[in-house]
Amino acid sequence: MNAPLGRVLIVDDEREILGMLTDHLEDEGYAVSQALDGEQALESVRSERPDLVLLDITMPGLNGLEVLRRLRRDHPRIPVVMITGIEDEALARSTLTMGAFDYLQKPFDPYRLSRLVLAAMGAAFDPRREDPGVPRGTARPDRLAE
Repeated sequence: MNAPLGRVLIVDDEREILGMLTDHLEDEGYAVSQALDGEQALESVRSERPDLVLLDITMPGLNGLEVLRRLRRDHPRIPVVMITGIEDEALARSTLTMGAFDYLQKPFDPYRLSRLVLAAMGAAFDPRREDPGVPRGTARPDRLAE
């Protein structure tokens, strides 16, 4: 068995979304762990140190925006890709200024998901990355369509 391409933590309160993302990323060769809420996500990051976090914005309890704030404060080098099913693209874009690497809208395009995870993983392992905020060359939706 080959070593995984990286460790991804998926955080979403919808089990169907967790399953779909997990299946896709495991098929691509990543080791995947899951969390159903913000508190579980923060505990998983402390114990497992993932290379990337896919984080739903809208969850009961500790929402994705607060989890993102805490991750930027406590684990600034772990890239975070926000997941949103909401129609408010302005809110999703605002997460970029909060330090998210990028965002994905539901329903997912598997090709875009794969490219975005690969780009975020590259940022996670880039030894030149000094700024814990948004990395240089941040993947943006307009660039991923190329």
